[in-house]
Amino acid sequence: MSELRVRIELAKLANDLDVDVEELSFLAPMSPDQLRDLRTRVTRALYAPHENRFRRVASFGRVVPVPLAAKGTEVALGPLVAARIAAVADPAHAVKVSGHTNPEFLSRMTPHLDPSRVSDIVSRLDEELVVEVGHLTMKRQEYIPLARFVSYVPVSWALRVVADAPPLDLLRTALYAEDLDALDRIIAEVPDDRLEDVLVTAAEADELDDALTLLELISVPSRVRVVKIAQGLDDSVRDSLIRAVHANDAWEALVPVLESLETDEVHRVLDVPAIREPGVRERLAEVVADDPTARRVYDEVAPRLS
Repeated sequence: MSELRVRIELAKLANDLDVDVEELSFLAPMSPDQLRDLRTRVTRALYAPHENRFRRVASFGRVVPVPLAAKGTEVALGPLVAARIAAVADPAHAVKVSGHTNPEFLSRMTPHLDPSRVSDIVSRLDEELVVEVGHLTMKRQEYIPLARFVSYVPVSWALRVVADAPPLDLLRTALYAEDLDALDRIIAEVPDDRLEDVLVTAAEADELDDALTLLELISVPSRVRVVKIAQGLDDSVRDSLIRAVHANDAWEALVPVLESLETDEVHRVLDVPAIREPGVRERLAEVVADDPTARRVYDEVAPRLS
């Protein structure tokens, strides 16, 4: 699973550098934690060189009427420069300017924003404006920038942004979330039928690898809920899920889940053609061997998988 997490971190770094992820393939041997640390350093390097200059521009914007400052930002500065200025601007003034700025322009600024630098602005914005900008950003499939704001807006706002999003858009956004605790709080409020749609659509689109990466990252209670939903799905979806688990050697992410399921539920999840293929049951047995509870559950189910 570490390879999948490396892929996610490389995608985030490529987004920050505005390059194709293929150009960063030489970094693939690094661990996810190393890549995350590198990305933090890159973010600092991107903001630091011209910060004083941006502060001067931000101070100039305070001496002109707010509507004029908003119009000037859209026409003269562009999304990238406007985002850099927002990072050093007075939050109260920035909120006023945002209220007079086209939401489409704010959405195009979003990929260039570091949420930690504009949190005081975001927290003061009107809910309707935040949701509208979120919808526009989702429409353009800007998953990484959108995911970064998960921990900076109330859960109810985030749920409104993704409420009507296609299942794969929901999955891809969740995949790039930085704050996993905040992500857990959001997942807890997503209806079962929406999570079911995500799993089914991911299987159909051959994107279960992404779903497994997310499964590994979220808390055990959230994993249990997702797997309980999965055990109620069609055989073809469950079979695709087990194949993906084995192909990515993601069994360890499922061990805590097995301990929380009833025996019949575990049987329902595992009783698919993939479990009978060479090496699959053997690898699962190897993974649960050192966990007494998981081993007991597996031993109870194993005879029924013949």
